[in-house]
Amino acid sequence: MARPRGPWILLLTVAALCIATSVTFPIYDPDVWQHLAVGRWIWQAHALPHQEIWTWPTYGTPAVTPSWLFRVLLWPAWAVGGVAGLEAWRWVTTLVTFAVLGLTARRMGAGGTATVVLLVVAALIWRQRSMVRPETLTAILLALELWILECRREGLRDDTPWLVPLLWIWVQAHVSFVFGFAVLAIYAADASLGPRRSFRPALALAAAAAVAFLNPYGSGLVWQPFEFLLHQRNEPLFRSIDELQRVNWTLNDRNGLPVLMAGWIVLVLVGVARRRGDRVEGVMCAVFTALALGSQRFTGFYALVAAVFVARDVTRLASPPRRAARNAGRQDVRQGAPPAAPPHALRWTQAAIAAAACVLVCVPEWSRPAPALGLGLDLGGYPVEACQFVTAHGVRGRAFNVFYHGGYLLWRFGAALDRLPFIDVHQAGTPELRAAYVAAFASRPGWQALDRAHAFDWVVLPRRQAPGDSLLDALDEDPAFARVFVDDDAALYVRRAGAMAMVAERWAYRLVPGGAAGLDPLGRACERDTALRAATGAELERAIQGSPRHARAASLLANVALLDGRFADARRLLLEARRVAPDTPKVTERLAMIAARDSSHAPGGR
Repeated sequence: MARPRGPWILLLTVAALCIATSVTFPIYDPDVWQHLAVGRWIWQAHALPHQEIWTWPTYGTPAVTPSWLFRVLLWPAWAVGGVAGLEAWRWVTTLVTFAVLGLTARRMGAGGTATVVLLVVAALIWRQRSMVRPETLTAILLALELWILECRREGLRDDTPWLVPLLWIWVQAHVSFVFGFAVLAIYAADASLGPRRSFRPALALAAAAAVAFLNPYGSGLVWQPFEFLLHQRNEPLFRSIDELQRVNWTLNDRNGLPVLMAGWIVLVLVGVARRRGDRVEGVMCAVFTALALGSQRFTGFYALVAAVFVARDVTRLASPPRRAARNAGRQDVRQGAPPAAPPHALRWTQAAIAAAACVLVCVPEWSRPAPALGLGLDLGGYPVEACQFVTAHGVRGRAFNVFYHGGYLLWRFGAALDRLPFIDVHQAGTPELRAAYVAAFASRPGWQALDRAHAFDWVVLPRRQAPGDSLLDALDEDPAFARVFVDDDAALYVRRAGAMAMVAERWAYRLVPGGAAGLDPLGRACERDTALRAATGAELERAIQGSPRHARAASLLANVALLDGRFADARRLLLEARRVAPDTPKVTERLAMIAARDSSHAPGGR
């Protein structure tokens, strides 16, 4: 009798929709701009760059282009579909990854609705790494590697030779290829120690290691992850990057990571206690748990690996041994009872309950304010309008920027030498440059030393200042630079002397600061000086007109209006600030103050 497929179709459809929904939120990752800029350059030049052409301090020096294959594949998705193409990339790569993981888990003996729910939970953890990054491609490669290796362990077809080209592709796609080699090494060691010894995985590992050097950059591409591990990871700049820090439990308190991590360890120990321990699983659990705890960026790979093993272990706990189940079934048939349902049969009620569970486990993570569910690109925090000013007014020369804006500058201005960033999203440059970069944000002497060494023509910085970041305030006080553009996202400065002198003279802000330190002194001065207040108001009006991202300027101009007693104008400006940026500070308090004043002055008011 054929199995009823309808319940499974319902459950798998709901699970696929949950997985796709989990990775559907506005793309805010700064790396995507450099991926697109490099992919565009490669497609236009029909070549791979072998020199540094993305930043100006080390321009022309020999360099490796990381993740070049991923960028080559990503560019057509953007060229054809734009933002929709990027969304489609995320959906397709995520669904393919979890489909292969589901098939792998089933080959390992996992079954039932719990496996489907576990995959949905794993997708919630993967969500943080689902930006349009190389990991979205290498996740498929990791899933395929597990499929090939587990099929071999289960006594099915041995496709280990296919791991050689798979790992070669991984080397070209991302520095995480070391995980692919590590997984193969774990399985190879197990195969060489088991009762049915086989050295085919070890041979595949050796072949893949040799073939890895057959790439456009030779040993330089292979050496990249080891260069970071041995020399770069302790540099101040890399230590400051959030995703390279230890796992952040605040970001993972709703997605199931703590439960999955604790559960996998318990299941491994239970297997050992029952003398059904799996050497491969034990080592994989130890390695990937340590990686996830040590770095936030590895939690996604952890979830992919853990899902298949936990699904198998849960199925084993929930089901009697297969031989006992088969014997019980034969006994029932001999006694005239109808045969038991096949192991993977599913009733509509079970399917509906499991589908509801898939949705319910997602709700806490989906309800996060950030990243909120949605489509498109989140451009908040990027120097969008500042770059428009750069283009419109011919700002050129040696730039200084934060590293996470480097990709966006490349996207906007291409590889034009007179508008290249100082540093890009890969923190390109020498260790000395990276150390000087960090020092520039920490103190005024640090900035002055860096400027003396490089004589910057223009500087673009984010308005949001991290703790300890005083560079905006240093530039506000630096007589060598003029503020020529400010909005919520960025402040643009140009050197008063030299090629940018005319831009500085025509567009300089003389009162409104770029940093936070100058706001309180300006406010106190405006309270005393009506002429200064009027001039400040004029500059704030200009800032509002210069960018749609003008909540800060509107909020400050509302304060000027309050000092002038123009309460209706202040209310209008505060509402405008809240419209542009709902999190603008102290809007509600000031609106309440205005409302209380209006009430007290109304007829019949006190």
